[in-house]
Amino acid sequence: MKKIRMTFAAVLATASFIATSCSSDDGGSGGGSNLDTYISAKVDGQTFTTFSAGGVAASTAIRSADLIQVTATSMVSATATDTKTLAISLFGVTAPGTYQVGPNSDNSISYVEGASFSAFSTNVCAGATGTITVTTINDTKIEGTFSFTGKNDDNCSQQRVVTEGQFRGTF
Repeated sequence: MKKIRMTFAAVLATASFIATSCSSDDGGSGGGSNLDTYISAKVDGQTFTTFSAGGVAASTAIRSADLIQVTATSMVSATATDTKTLAISLFGVTAPGTYQVGPNSDNSISYVEGASFSAFSTNVCAGATGTITVTTINDTKIEGTFSFTGKNDDNCSQQRVVTEGQFRGTF
């Protein structure tokens, strides 16, 4: 349970940092954003991307010991109510392959939206499921695809379905 809480705390801390440090002065790529790092997907059929025109977007990739985390935040405007973050956390993954996510897995995906930081993740509620397919992993980057059904961490009856996910994290 500590690992689950630490992963969610890391997602919130990263989202808060990105949301408060980004500026749209650079054409929408976000302050501190790495253009080689991105996440794109459809959340309940709506496009999520870190390359949104006219908005603020930022992405980060972290690799330390056994943890790899790729996080992307997109804001349609400069208000926190428009903030949306997707975060992929992988533990002990060292080779290409397909990895399960769910409440019984060390790996997780989270989607966090709005000023209330409503979190829909794969690591808390029963019925939250998905897969992450890593196609490339080496010392400088990780790349792949994903899909999942995330359950609201505070109300397991609410969910978000995320499809057509693609990601690249450059370390």
